[in-house]
Amino acid sequence: MVGKFFSEISKNAQTLTHKIHVRSALNPILWLTLITTPLCWGFAYLYPAFQSLLIYAGLFPPGVAIIGFFYFMLCDSPKLQSEDYQIKHEALQMMQSKKGATEVDLEAVELIANPSVRQLENE
Repeated sequence: MVGKFFSEISKNAQTLTHKIHVRSALNPILWLTLITTPLCWGFAYLYPAFQSLLIYAGLFPPGVAIIGFFYFMLCDSPKLQSEDYQIKHEALQMMQSKKGATEVDLEAVELIANPSVRQLENE
């Protein structure tokens, strides 16, 4: 019974890992929350002697994630954006600073916004 419970959790976690593509500053604590909270609460159900300790231990990672979200929201909001968005934004800012008041090549902007177009043309 316990083995089946943990195998189901691991299958669901593996399925979720393939679906997540956005990377931000909160991703590590969100992964920690995803892994530890269900495990702590599952063990709390299985081991009633340690139930209160495990329930509080399972509440700790979501609490840290919520505090981290509010910190980044108030102090450093670009960290909440995806890594890809930040890289594209920086590239466009660099192009704008180089070009100054002149026009920016639209093809270059399209390649920054959608790099898969370049990969498809090369194949």
